[in-house]
Amino acid sequence: MDPFAARANHSCSPNAYIVFDGAQMSFRALAPMKKDEEILVSYIESSNPYHLRQRELLERYFFRCQCTKCQQGVKTVEDRFLKNPEKLGPRWDKDIQWPQGAMTGFSQTDVDDKSNYVSDSTVGASLESTQWLARKQLETARRYPQPIPAEKMEEAVDTIQLGLSVCLQTHIWPEHRQPLAAIRQFVFTTFLSFKQGLKIYFHINPILYPQTCHPLRVIHNWTLMNLLLYYLDPNANLQAEAELRDAGVEFGVVVYGLLLEVYDNVTSSHGRDSTFAKEVRRKMEEVVTDMTRGDAKELHGIKNRIEPQWRILRKLADSPELESVLG
Repeated sequence: MDPFAARANHSCSPNAYIVFDGAQMSFRALAPMKKDEEILVSYIESSNPYHLRQRELLERYFFRCQCTKCQQGVKTVEDRFLKNPEKLGPRWDKDIQWPQGAMTGFSQTDVDDKSNYVSDSTVGASLESTQWLARKQLETARRYPQPIPAEKMEEAVDTIQLGLSVCLQTHIWPEHRQPLAAIRQFVFTTFLSFKQGLKIYFHINPILYPQTCHPLRVIHNWTLMNLLLYYLDPNANLQAEAELRDAGVEFGVVVYGLLLEVYDNVTSSHGRDSTFAKEVRRKMEEVVTDMTRGDAKELHGIKNRIEPQWRILRKLADSPELESVLG
């Protein structure tokens, strides 16, 4: 570890993000910085709720965080539900279906675990159980080898589906609140679901990572773009490709639109001379040449079709099908 880089302190609301380009490490600014302003990075997943962040930092780094975000406690976006749990009736969770044995392993230790805390009410206790189970399912799913062997696929799908379902069945769990956001990300990357990727694109990343140049957002857009290109491969023979076409998705326009977002932000997110930035510029040249055949007017026409396509993509991101892992 570079001794200079090791001096960067932690904040759950960082102003920089660490990016690697091979063996080279760099700090990428997430906001304008003044001369001599301290560089702050997050040592943990900063999108987690307050109590979980505090536990992770205490267990792994032996300190209690007092950053600007943590000073607000549970009042930040990471801890919010769609409705105030304290205002829900006593039978709010009557329709939640808990599979037999789902809570096996949930003990008094977990009840007392402050990292899982929501509130002291009965509703809060129920949400804590939901949160615990969803995290447990995500942790279990992450232990499967990648790619998941065929003989383990059904088991893996059932595992992560339970985590997804228990969050959604509350009807008050926002997409950006962990662990639901991480479950969506797992499903997107593991099962190559473009629609799940759209859910992240529209409803999760803009809230958890509001900077368009945030490296995680840029990489997500790049992955979405490449997934669409994969769908276009004649040898892929994917049902998903046909479903997107039936919905009115113009693959070329969406590929260009996603690539344009990456192109416009990659200098800030990864550095102009980074390997990734060079690959983005190469891909942009390739895509533009392929789509326009050198006709600048054609490129202008493509740009005008991006906004209508994004309306279609947002509808897909809001599809009820995404309550299923394989939706």
